[in-house]
Amino acid sequence: MEKAVLDALVSLGVDVTGTLERLGGSEAIYKKFLKKFIDDATFPALKSAMESADNELKAKSAHSVKGVAANLGLVPLQKAALETETCLKENRPEDAQRAFENAEKIYNEITAILRKLS
Repeated sequence: MEKAVLDALVSLGVDVTGTLERLGGSEAIYKKFLKKFIDDATFPALKSAMESADNELKAKSAHSVKGVAANLGLVPLQKAALETETCLKENRPEDAQRAFENAEKIYNEITAILRKLS
């Protein structure tokens, strides 16, 4: 995998080393999953849910993003999705919105880096 991409991910707090270990050290597999993440529907589903009035849907969508991010070692996104989910479950809509906006910023930063993968 491209060193510049790995370095940029690490600088954001992505757990590249731990994820590679879980994948048996295969950069090719990790790269394949990261490229798939760019077009994954999980985050867009959260964004859509956040525009609805359905708090249960919002929380479930945030939980899904948290899981996908955790599987890929995308720790900053995982944490932001967890914060969003927690705020929703605690019925703190303004905090949930702020947490989601942070998650969206992180998501955009990560996907911008991942688009540089060849």
